[in-house]
Amino acid sequence: MLIIFGGLPGSGKTTIARALAQRLNAVHVRVDTIEQAIRASGIADEPGPAGYIVATALPETI
Repeated sequence: MLIIFGGLPGSGKTTIARALAQRLNAVHVRVDTIEQAIRASGIADEPGPAGYIVATALPETI
């Protein structure tokens, strides 16, 4: 199962996602963290859609 939260900054997405993940005994994945890793790797300055592609593929591997 993949649940995606979207919304404006500061609207509570992370807070709700963490609480839901804990309640469901699931994994909480932040696209921002994935995008930062892509930038830090030197592969790309701007990850574009790559962060979202990785995030949607992760549940298949966990």
